[in-house]
Amino acid sequence: MLPIDERRHLRDGARPDETHGGAGLVAVKVLGPRAAEVVVRAREVLDAVVTHTPDGGGGWPDLATWRRVVPSFFVDACAPEQTPEETAAYLAWWRSLDAADRAAAQRDLAWTFEQWIGWMEPDERQWWWWDATSVLPTYSRVFVVVDGWPSAVGSLRWLLRACGAGAVEVADDLL
Repeated sequence: MLPIDERRHLRDGARPDETHGGAGLVAVKVLGPRAAEVVVRAREVLDAVVTHTPDGGGGWPDLATWRRVVPSFFVDACAPEQTPEETAAYLAWWRSLDAADRAAAQRDLAWTFEQWIGWMEPDERQWWWWDATSVLPTYSRVFVVVDGWPSAVGSLRWLLRACGAGAVEVADDLL
């Protein structure tokens, strides 16, 4: 999806007669006391990223630029960068877990800003905002276009968690 199209989707949602160009849509449940606010905040963060994503000619901004243009509430919610020793200790602990516990630990791990913005680069990113709706005050749904399934949507999961979601549930199939 082109950045200009994704910006329109962030601001206005999908048009009723519009079809996506990807492999399908993934539905994501956003749960928590302020689920609708989470969607508003996620749109704000993504709008900053999409606005500064080069449309072909320019290069990807450096980390310092991203820290300035992405809303501070999101940057502040990200985990601090780890020292090599901290990374090694975490990896040793993670490797001691069984497969289910590893998956849970990975899912619950807070991302650093550098990790997250790296997954937003056009060559890395595997999902694009399509639409969102608030179902209840404690439940919203986000729909993203993916190129294939399964798809790497951890950056989306972290975006929603860092914007205040109590829980994020990604559907395990395409719509």
